Amino acid sequence: ITSTVSGNWAANLTNLNITTNQATNVTLIINQGSTAYIPASANINGTNNVTINWQGGTPPTGNALKKDVVAYSILQTGASNYLLLGQLVTFG
Repeated sequence: ITSTVSGNWAANLTNLNITTNQATNVTLIINQGSTAYIPASANINGTNNVTINWQGGTPPTGNALKKDVVAYSILQTGASNYLLLGQLVTFG
């Protein structure tokens, strides 16, 4: 994500070529400005507001003027049902 964002947003993940009992990984690299924001929710292949299960159990905060890497592990558990695991790591 290289453009400036003005608030937390929903990651809109489309065209993931998975079916039930298949998984994939998605990585977002966010170049943070003076105020940091994160993808606080996710939409996957048309399913809105998929719950993000964050590492450690709590949503992270972004890190101003750093590079934040958000990694998602996505398992499709049924038709339009997903298990979404998220973690954030900071660089710089």
